[in-house]
Amino acid sequence: DRRLVAYVVLIPGATLDAGDLRHFLAKRLPEHSVPSEFEILGSLPLTPNGKVDRARLPSVTMVRSQSSDEDAGPRTRLEQALAAIWADVLCVERVGRRDNFFDLGGHSVLAVRLVQRIREDLGYELQLSTFFVAPTVESLAAVLEGGSGAIAWSSTVPIQPAGTKRPFFCVAPILGIVFPYYDLARRLGDDQPFYGIQPLGLDGRARPQTRIEDMAAYYIDAIREIQPTGPYYVGGWSFGGVVALELAQQLRRRGDEVGILAVFDTPAPVQSQRPSAFAMARFGMSLALRYSWPYLSDYVYLRALFWKRRAEGLRKTTRGDSDGRPAGRASLSSVLQRAAMASVVPPEARSLLLHQASVRPLFNVFWGSRQAINQYRAKPYPGSVDLFRTDTTVRQNRRDPLIGWGEVAQGGVTVHQIPGRHMTCIRTPNVEFLARALRPCLGLTAMERISRSTNPLGVPHADLDRMGKAVAG
Repeated sequence: DRRLVAYVVLIPGATLDAGDLRHFLAKRLPEHSVPSEFEILGSLPLTPNGKVDRARLPSVTMVRSQSSDEDAGPRTRLEQALAAIWADVLCVERVGRRDNFFDLGGHSVLAVRLVQRIREDLGYELQLSTFFVAPTVESLAAVLEGGSGAIAWSSTVPIQPAGTKRPFFCVAPILGIVFPYYDLARRLGDDQPFYGIQPLGLDGRARPQTRIEDMAAYYIDAIREIQPTGPYYVGGWSFGGVVALELAQQLRRRGDEVGILAVFDTPAPVQSQRPSAFAMARFGMSLALRYSWPYLSDYVYLRALFWKRRAEGLRKTTRGDSDGRPAGRASLSSVLQRAAMASVVPPEARSLLLHQASVRPLFNVFWGSRQAINQYRAKPYPGSVDLFRTDTTVRQNRRDPLIGWGEVAQGGVTVHQIPGRHMTCIRTPNVEFLARALRPCLGLTAMERISRSTNPLGVPHADLDRMGKAVAG
């Protein structure tokens, strides 16, 4: 939960509005360089040689200046209760009724905590996706006061619904949470509608699906409620890229046009790209050691891989755990407790041990998705694929530059090199490069897409043209 803080000294008589200052800086700095907090100081502490003494800077209190609107505070009792919960969970002193959850540093982990606190303190049931539809205290209070206390369940999450262009539908990664797509949606621009696609079972009521084909069929019905006719723009990161492939397959079989199939650092679901169970566990643990934990989905995915491997080793000596399930599917409580005891859970994540009711649906979706991906085998896809991939994933998948998609996409593969690793390519600051590469693809015509696809040698035509000119020179 790292954040960028600005220590500000005002000239005499001046006042600071954090919103205006943030807007001013956003025009001059990359988005990841814009501070999320501003600390007002009378003066900067200096060392004897006149440099800023960072050690003497006061600790960050996470105080955020409110909007210049004098009536920015909560008005009703419900808004006041929500603002108090938000302030506690988000570690801020005050929350105005129009403050945005994401601008305050909100992410999937904090959303889980908020859902749990709102359930315990106020008695309302919420979905994680509610924070995209109602990202402020004011809008969330309106939802809760609307009657049912929750927005009707839908697989389509309007992360950024406004705009005149055709919407882009992005399938959630393996745990079903669409929060990782928030930064990407923002960077594609206000005119590009962006919908996250989340699975059945995330609300804790429906049973998670265990077949990729069933997931895709269900998603198509939900997508058509937003966009009745094609061409459709679909994609996904990691596990979401595999589901997006099947979704595009079924759309084409139904006679619909697929304008773009974009996969973000996803190896193709073909036999040549399937790692062994040991390699997956080793890869998961290496990531756990190298990276922090900004998304809940990463945490459960990596820890579940590790403990599932341990459970498989014990399967020969035990018939199951205490609740009767096989040892290969260790209970959520067992996974979290063992992870805490092994000190593989960061301090800020250990509170999840107290919030198992909120995490359990995610855990169940994870197991259903793991079962689905293990059974799925890709068939030849008659269209083209836009592959956004990192060098690390190429090295970890037999150094195939197309990471298996050359065996699937009969219409060719266009490779877009993006920075970072699998777990960081969709996060700040790497997501800016991903958005920059994806943005023009969403506006290409069918003929332009064909001209950009790869030839049977796996080399983009644009690269071949440059190679040809070099040889001719």
